[in-house]
Amino acid sequence: VFRIKTEVYYQYLFDAPVEKRPTFFSVLNEGADFGIAGIDSLENKGTGYNYGFEFTAEKFYSKGYYFLFTASLFESKYKGSDGVERSTAFNGNFVFNLLGGKEWTIRKKNTISINIKTTYAGVVTIEDDVILWGQVGVQKDLTIGKGAVVLGQSGVGKTLDAGKTYFGSPTTDARLKMRELALMKRLPEVFEFLDNKE
Repeated sequence: VFRIKTEVYYQYLFDAPVEKRPTFFSVLNEGADFGIAGIDSLENKGTGYNYGFEFTAEKFYSKGYYFLFTASLFESKYKGSDGVERSTAFNGNFVFNLLGGKEWTIRKKNTISINIKTTYAGVVTIEDDVILWGQVGVQKDLTIGKGAVVLGQSGVGKTLDAGKTYFGSPTTDARLKMRELALMKRLPEVFEFLDNKE
């Protein structure tokens, strides 16, 4: 028996919990790792969507062999409180699976069988000695170079060079980002100084 099945789907997500301050965080990314983000002060203003195409071809066991092939092409996007559309942590764009086996009968009572299973999916390449701190979001189809360090609550949207430390969303050189944040904290002092001069 041989069977083919196809499916097209679309899913729109709304009222997803996101942070009140503008960040890339969204609960829609939870479940991609083994932890749960310890973030409070959330509000239900996040959105997201999924759409894709599924294909299945299956031959049930008969005449000594069977196989199952599945293909999934999909897109998965979300928006955090900063309003920027990004790929979710689950957005690999494609997954292909192949499962099959063959069985031979020897002398009526004995059998020999060979079975295979393989999966090919869209991936992110993380090289040796990479450190990703908590709540790091990574886009699809990119490479994080050997020895790179990505500090917490960062969003990786492009390939990162080896041996450097990154921070921010989108990620930049951590030293430059820290200087930028330090200068931003001093802006009230600058405004106060300018007001006093007037």
